[in-house]
Amino acid sequence: MWAGSDDWLVNTSNDNGKIWTNVTPKNLPEWALISYVEPSHYDAAACYISATKYKSGDNKPYILKTNDYGKTWVMLTNGLNENIYNRFVCEDPTHKGLLNAEMETGVMVSFDDGANWQSLQMNLPNTPLHDIQVQPREHDLVIATHGRSFWILDDITPLYQMSDAVAQSKTWLFKPRDTYRFPGYNAAEISENPQEGKS
Repeated sequence: MWAGSDDWLVNTSNDNGKIWTNVTPKNLPEWALISYVEPSHYDAAACYISATKYKSGDNKPYILKTNDYGKTWVMLTNGLNENIYNRFVCEDPTHKGLLNAEMETGVMVSFDDGANWQSLQMNLPNTPLHDIQVQPREHDLVIATHGRSFWILDDITPLYQMSDAVAQSKTWLFKPRDTYRFPGYNAAEISENPQEGKS
């Protein structure tokens, strides 16, 4: 279990909360608000945290990761605007190393576990983002904004196929996600949807 507080502290417990250990990152400024804690989907010893200090006049982004239950932390901000703070970091539940970061003005993506970031803004308005989830079955990216409703990026499977070869090529044909064809139904009939994967 992991817990972050609005007064800078990060704690972890390996006995269902009976005993907590303070693992606050030493490279995090004092009194930073821990806005989100994201335990890794792939490694129990790994966890990401998002922190902000904008209420103190510090607009820098703070995204950190540990691989050893909080003994050491690494700052993951290369490529982020140093004057735009973050609120949230999300690890893709089906593709290790793919991260999304919600910023005060939009969304960023990392293909190398946070070592480098780049914009995923596209037609998303310049607006604060407060939550982000990946729907694992549909592979859609769902974003909750502050004042601009919900936004969905349909089918992010091309992000799973990104590589240096793709980035350096002028054109690239991505493999589409699997689709299923079902027989038609008589509109006059009332029936349940077919079971997933069956026709």
